[in-house]
Amino acid sequence: MRFSMIKERPFFFLPAAPVGICARIAADCTEAQLTAAVTQAMNAQGLMKTRVVLSKDGTAAYEPTEAAVVVLKPFEGDFAQLLRQEESYVFDLEHGEYVRFFFRMEEHSVVLAALLHQLIADCTGAALLMEDITRILSGGTVEAHPVQLYEPSWLPKGTSMPLGTRLSNKLGSMRWNKLKKSFSWEDRARLADRYWGWGTHATSFASDTLSAEDSARLQAKAREQGVSVSAAVTAALVYATGQSQKLRWGDTVRPEDCTGLGNFDVTYAFEFTYDPMTTLWNNAYAIEQQLSDRQNTPLLRYNQLLLIDQLPPTAVDSVYFAAYDGYKEPLANGYAHMFGLTQEPAGIAVTGCASSSDGALIAAPVPSSCVFAAAVCSCPDGLTVTLRTELDGDLNWLHDAMQTLREACADMD
Repeated sequence: MRFSMIKERPFFFLPAAPVGICARIAADCTEAQLTAAVTQAMNAQGLMKTRVVLSKDGTAAYEPTEAAVVVLKPFEGDFAQLLRQEESYVFDLEHGEYVRFFFRMEEHSVVLAALLHQLIADCTGAALLMEDITRILSGGTVEAHPVQLYEPSWLPKGTSMPLGTRLSNKLGSMRWNKLKKSFSWEDRARLADRYWGWGTHATSFASDTLSAEDSARLQAKAREQGVSVSAAVTAALVYATGQSQKLRWGDTVRPEDCTGLGNFDVTYAFEFTYDPMTTLWNNAYAIEQQLSDRQNTPLLRYNQLLLIDQLPPTAVDSVYFAAYDGYKEPLANGYAHMFGLTQEPAGIAVTGCASSSDGALIAAPVPSSCVFAAAVCSCPDGLTVTLRTELDGDLNWLHDAMQTLREACADMD
């Protein structure tokens, strides 16, 4: 039985870098024991035991295989160096390669990093996989995670685009289908080469952590002010840039009972200008208001999913070739604009995720329509914010943002 690729389709030909996670796991283990734990955790994931099949007409699906493809290599240096070193790697999806692990043995611990293709993982899924590996190394067991992919039936009843937009997309789809255009594995490899070969993309990564004490103060202050921690962090990030930002906020359609891999992220964008004449908390509240408007408006919250559902799969594929490979078909250029690839990019994409892994760093993927990606991750050591960009630049302003958060909570007992 093959599993249809629906929501995941925009990530199939995506040349951008994958989801990354790195954690120091307290475990006295050998390389063989680590390999066994990684292998066991991966084979507990139903989605890992598949490969992507692509037909000549452009139909793509996940086809079950007997076992997960395990790639585990030693690495030196830090996580940022690893991300840059591996940024342009093209996963062998055709043979089921979705994840690449890297490790460094240390005294009484192992540093384990994973880079996961967005076809099978979001930030939450990456953290859950790392938790499973940690659990196995601690002598525990993990449950099987069957394949669970997004289905259009999950959307609230009656959620749809306006009639005029639906008719326009339908006519465009009919015109696209007449082209009989599809893209191959060779096209995918060429696209990645051009994307990274232009020299305009180069991964930079930075992280900063609030101590457990400062994190507790932040959470208490956020509750007192009636805002989320993620909104407060986002306000501090915008303040640190010293300008208005177009934000892209990460939401999810992940079912509550889903503990396995899968990409369930959805995003929506809005403009935000930090008001320096008032407090960080009032700015965070303003962000919350904008988020509330979108979360309570199904058309805005699920617009991305509705668009994917209305377009032919190969039309979704075409957006990256139009944006980065010189594909001149007017319809493809129009679709690329609809996905935000040919518009002025958003400033910061914000993703919130929880992790129980001590000191875990999450490298959220940078959407093609954004400049920066920030991930907010809570763990026993405190609260870590990571920042990632594919523009080779200075990310020191992250530390300014974190200092703003510390100062905003300084009055807490």
